[in-house]
Amino acid sequence: MKKTASVILISLLFGCGTTTEKMANDTNYFDLSGYFSNEADRLTKENPSVAKTVFINGKAEEKTVKIADWVNELQSFSSSDINKASWRGEFTALQNDSTKTYTSNSAKIPVKSVFVKLVNTKPVFIQIILKNENTLYNSHDTLTYVPNDFYSIVKSQKIKLMEQKNYKVIGKFN
Repeated sequence: MKKTASVILISLLFGCGTTTEKMANDTNYFDLSGYFSNEADRLTKENPSVAKTVFINGKAEEKTVKIADWVNELQSFSSSDINKASWRGEFTALQNDSTKTYTSNSAKIPVKSVFVKLVNTKPVFIQIILKNENTLYNSHDTLTYVPNDFYSIVKSQKIKLMEQKNYKVIGKFN
């Protein structure tokens, strides 16, 4: 009896692990996390110079830099991945050979839209719209990525009883 129970328990443990792995690797929508992980690897190897401009409330600072940590630099993009298990089925998808558009009106999901333009199945333009709203805080972000050309993060943030802040980061590949 103990032997049978042990076999059943081991089977359940291994069976659950396989199902969890399959669900974690199953993507219903465009895989932003995987795409930007691959981009970070590619850019780390190529080590391009980037003309980076940062605007804070209209004041700009520009520098040409080598990015030491592309995973961190692209974090805003990869963390916007819409393939989270709890978000499954929350996005409307419109797709054809050259574009993929995903939208959500759910108040609990900050990612409101993802637009991907493709050429020969490769992304050539990605735009992500994020909105976070509650009684104390409002933010709106627009993330844009064009491989080998530029990336930008535009953020507007309003905290109750404080002035609105506007940020923009633009990185142009040299």
